[in-house]
Amino acid sequence: MNDLLRPLRNMVERLAWKPKLITIYEETRRIIADCQQLFFMDENAPITLQTDASDFGIGGYFFQTVDNMAQMIMRISKALVREKIMLRHLLVQL
Repeated sequence: MNDLLRPLRNMVERLAWKPKLITIYEETRRIIADCQQLFFMDENAPITLQTDASDFGIGGYFFQTVDNMAQMIMRISKALVREKIMLRHLLVQL
């Protein structure tokens, strides 16, 4: 999702709704509308935390498995600010 939304976040100076950005906006709306349901924690079910990171963002997914189904408790996704992205690339070059 972070990669999908990056072009929208980069439009800070002005809005330029070109066909590609309209398509991204519509896809984002669809993804949000199809978002998983959140559940209350079940004290007896196993808990799992999955994380992921890229050069542009970080995220985590906290869920439980109940009746062989993942039930989302919490999800977080954060885009990295430009300064952190630049620092990351500098560190990789070292």
